Amino acid sequence: YIDENGGNVYPFATPETAARDFNLAWAMTCSGSVVRVTAGHYETAKSLDLADPIQLIGAGRDATVIRLKSGVNGRVALVDNAESVIRGCTLTGGRLGFPEGQLGVGVKFGDRGGLVEDCHITDNSFDAVMQHGAVAFTSQSRGCIRRSVIDFNKTKGWGGGIYFSGASGCGGSVVDCLVCSNSAAYGGAAYVTGLGYMTNCTLAANSASQSGHELIFYAGYPNTRFVNVAIKPKTDATDAWNSFWLAGGTTKTNGIEKVLVHCALAGFYGETYEKGDDGKFISKSFPPPAESGNLAMVPAFVDDAHGNYRLPVSSSLRDGGLYEPWMRNMFDLDGQPLAVPGQAPIGCY
Repeated sequence: YIDENGGNVYPFATPETAARDFNLAWAMTCSGSVVRVTAGHYETAKSLDLADPIQLIGAGRDATVIRLKSGVNGRVALVDNAESVIRGCTLTGGRLGFPEGQLGVGVKFGDRGGLVEDCHITDNSFDAVMQHGAVAFTSQSRGCIRRSVIDFNKTKGWGGGIYFSGASGCGGSVVDCLVCSNSAAYGGAAYVTGLGYMTNCTLAANSASQSGHELIFYAGYPNTRFVNVAIKPKTDATDAWNSFWLAGGTTKTNGIEKVLVHCALAGFYGETYEKGDDGKFISKSFPPPAESGNLAMVPAFVDDAHGNYRLPVSSSLRDGGLYEPWMRNMFDLDGQPLAVPGQAPIGCY
């Protein structure tokens, strides 16, 4: 147990004898450990390594704040075991410079996966260009982050919020998450360069200095599946090319109808099979494929100007999503049941 006001009696095995020093207690963790942290602000002197089966349980998404110590070059947490869990915490302060080629400055899911749930991933940043994702999945990972907020993260590379790179039948999952106000060079909310799965998420107010304010699919996207996702463009709805972009896919726009299922977005920009006089494929804006239940619209929220991305009572998105039986056991970001039989929302609320 860890508590700012704990009794601080070794081995910190009860709430009354909880450790006051986060780093001292974390140094004791081993395979099978469960670390419970009360509400408060805690500083870790190094990245949290959950390569063994370890559970880190906080008091709530914004109640238990764990910050990487200022001046430390590192990500906040590595989750790399199918039995590892981080729940009910804010993870912040991650900073990674060189070397390049790193993934996940807030949370990196390794090949063995794991679960991050009811967390807030915020104010983490990369300083080098070839670095990707506040939350990132390795090519063999089947990790999952759900019921979490991913916001105000920055990278000079790809995927300000999330980076998907799954291969060989593997792919990370992002479920019931709000991804907003992140920034990157390419793909402010997310960058998909392999397999990835996103269900009941809301993407809004993200930005990219080069292209794809909200989302970029770069190759491999026909094997990816985004279900019940609300994507609001940063600028005018007609600026589809700079909000949702299909890039470099060898199949061009073919197959996107299998990727987007019951999603709400104004449109996307992609390459067709048509070629211009120069022999290059022609790029143009497209509406989302209606045959998969998608809605060609700009999602409206209660007050997105002030960060309220809940759906108005009158919104068609409240029950416009694809219902799947497993959703009955899920809760939205407010802790309310996500779906009832036959009805599911588009978005994370």
